[in-house]
Amino acid sequence: MTAPGSPSHGVTAPGFRPDIQGMRALAVLIVVLYHIDLVPGGYVGVDVFFVISGFLMGGLLLREARETGGVSLRTFFTRRSRRLLPALGVTSVVTLVLAAVIIPVGAGFGTAARTGRAASLFFATLSILDASDDYFAPGAEKNPFLHTWSLSVEEQFYFALPLLIAVVFFLLRRRRIAATRATCVALAAASTASLALSIGITNHNWVPWNIENPLQFAFFTPLTRIWEFAAGVLLAAWNSRPRTGPAPSIRRGEAIREFCSRRSATEASAAVGLIAIVLTSALLDDRAAFPGYASLAPVLGTVLLLHAAPRTRAVAALLSWRPAVRLGDLSYGWYLWHWPLIVFCRALWGDGVLVLAATALASLGVAGLSYRFVEEPIRRSRSVVGLRALGLALLCIVVPAALSTIGLRINSREQAEITDRYATRRDMRAPLPASADGSRPHVVLVGDSHAIALSSGLSEVLADADLRLTGRARLGCLMLIDVAYNPRVCGPWQDETLRALLEERPDVVVLASYTIGRTTGINSGDEVGITLAERSGRMARTETEALGLYRTGLEALIDQLTGAGIKVIIVSAVPDFKTTPFGEVSLVDALRGRTAPQSERLTIDEVRARTGGVLAVDEEVTRTRPMVRVVDPVPVLCSDVCEQVAGGVLLYRDHDHVSHTGSLRLAGAIMPVIMELIEGTP
Repeated sequence: MTAPGSPSHGVTAPGFRPDIQGMRALAVLIVVLYHIDLVPGGYVGVDVFFVISGFLMGGLLLREARETGGVSLRTFFTRRSRRLLPALGVTSVVTLVLAAVIIPVGAGFGTAARTGRAASLFFATLSILDASDDYFAPGAEKNPFLHTWSLSVEEQFYFALPLLIAVVFFLLRRRRIAATRATCVALAAASTASLALSIGITNHNWVPWNIENPLQFAFFTPLTRIWEFAAGVLLAAWNSRPRTGPAPSIRRGEAIREFCSRRSATEASAAVGLIAIVLTSALLDDRAAFPGYASLAPVLGTVLLLHAAPRTRAVAALLSWRPAVRLGDLSYGWYLWHWPLIVFCRALWGDGVLVLAATALASLGVAGLSYRFVEEPIRRSRSVVGLRALGLALLCIVVPAALSTIGLRINSREQAEITDRYATRRDMRAPLPASADGSRPHVVLVGDSHAIALSSGLSEVLADADLRLTGRARLGCLMLIDVAYNPRVCGPWQDETLRALLEERPDVVVLASYTIGRTTGINSGDEVGITLAERSGRMARTETEALGLYRTGLEALIDQLTGAGIKVIIVSAVPDFKTTPFGEVSLVDALRGRTAPQSERLTIDEVRARTGGVLAVDEEVTRTRPMVRVVDPVPVLCSDVCEQVAGGVLLYRDHDHVSHTGSLRLAGAIMPVIMELIEGTP
C-alpha cells in the first residue's frame, strides 16, 4: 500500500509525529509476519495503513483548503507521484524480470503479468478478482503482485479525496467552515454506506450485483474500504476543529485532578487501541469473516492510537522508539519488496519458516537500498517538478505496463507452442445413425471448469459423428440440485440450467465437474476444506457428509431429467495431481527451448483412494436408473499408473484439468455410451 512510507513531516500538524512512524512499523511488521505464517491475522495491518493514510492526507488537504479556499491538485499529485511511483515502478520491473525466470510459463506468469500491469495503472484489485474466478490460474499465494491490491485501493483514494474536497470548497467558496462541515458530512455518508456493504456481504450473506465470489469481492474492493480511510479523515477534521470561547476558570487543585484524570484516560485509550490491533492480528485467521464486523477492531484501534498517542507517555515512548521510527521510514519499501521475494523463495526453496524469515529480512535490506537510492533522492529533489515530474510519473507507469503487456503476448505464444508440441490428436470418427425424423441428435455438456476442459475433445468427436453439442458451464459450480460449492452464486445458475434443459429436452446430458476436491477437502495436495453445502448454506463437515450431500443433489437432478425423458451420462472423478506438468518451466526456459514437462506418477491405489468415494456414489445412483450411465475416467487416462504425460503425450494442462488430448481420450470413452443411449430405449 502507499501509506507505509509516506512522510509524516508537517502533514496533519506542525512538527513530526514519530509515533505515526511507529504505527507504520507495527502495521508492516504484522503484515510480513502474516506472510511468513507467523501471525495468523496479520492482514489487519492493511487496515491500519488505510486509517493512517486517511488521517494524514485528510489533515493535509483540509488544512490547505481552509487556509487557501481550495486544493492545488497539481501540487498534491506531484508530491504523491514523486513519493510513490518511483519505488513501485522499480519493484514492478524487477518483479516481472524475476517472474519470467522463476514463475511457470502459462497461467502462472500470465496471472503475475496481468496483475503487474493493473498495479501500474492503479487497478490491481480488478485483476486479482478476475484471476480468483479463473480456475486455470494458480493459487493467490503464487502471484508476486498479489499485495498490490492495497496499493491500488489507496491510490484510488488519493485520486478521490482531493477531488471531493476541491469540488466542495469550490461550491461553497467564501464559506470555508461550512465547506469543511459539508466534506465531513459527505465522508460520513460514504463511510456508513461502505461499512454497511462490508458487513452485509461478509456477515449477512448479501450478494450484490450477482458477483461471482462475494467474500473475495468484500475483501478486495475499495467499496468496502472507504469507511476505513474516512475514519482517518474525520479524525483529522475533529482534531483540527476551531475551539472558541474562553477557558473555564477552575482552582489549582481541581486543575491538577482534571489533568491526572485526562492523562489516565488518554493513556488507557491509547493502550486499548494498541491492544486491539495486536489482538486482532493474533486471534483472527484466514477463515475469519473479514472485513465486516471483524474490521471494526483494528480500524477503531488505530483511530484511538492516532488520537491519544501524542498525549501519552508510555505508548508514545514505545511507538517513538528509534528503531520503530526507522522501520516506519522503510515500511513502504518493505511492503513493496517482501511479498514478491517470498513468492520466489517458496517457488525455489519451499516454505520452511527459517527460509521465509531469512527472505523477509533480506527484503528489508532491499527496502533500505530503495529508500536510500530511489525514494528519498527523488522525493527531496527540487528539480523534479512541472514537466519533469509528469515525465517521471509517466515513465514509472508506462514502462512496467508495457513490459507486462509484452510479457503477456510472449507468454501466450510460448504456452500455445508448448501445448501443441506435446499434445496429439487422434481420428475418432464413430458412425451414428440419424434419428427417426432425420434431425441431428442433441447432446448438452453441463458442469464447471472440468466440463470446459472436456468440451474441446467432445465437440470434435461429436462433430465427426454428426451430433450437435452445446454446453452450459459455470466456473466452480457443480450441476446438482440444492447442493453447491457456493449456494448463493451457484444456486441460481443451477435453477436456470435445469429449467433450460427441461425446456430444450436434449437427447443426452453429460455431467462433468470437479468433485473429489469438493468432497475430500484436499485440492492439489493442499488442505482447503470441504466445499459442498446445502442451499441453506450449511457446509458439510466430513467427507462422509459431503458424499451424502453430493448423492442427494445428484439423485434429485437425475430424477428431474430422466422424468422428462432425458438420458444422462455422469463423467466421474478425474484423477488429480499435486503438481502441474510445466510447473518447473519458466518463461525464460520456454524461450530457450527447455520445455520438457515433468510428469507426476500416481499408483492406481493412490488414485482410487481419492476418486473411490465419488465413483461409488455415481455407480450406486446409476445402478437403479436405466436411463443413466457412468463413465470412469481412471481406466481411460491411466494404465498401470496415472501420469500427466504418457508416452510423450500431454494429458493434463495443470493439476486436474485435462489437455485437448486428454479430453479426446475421455470423449472416445463417452462416445459409445452416447450411441447406446440414443440408439436404445431403456
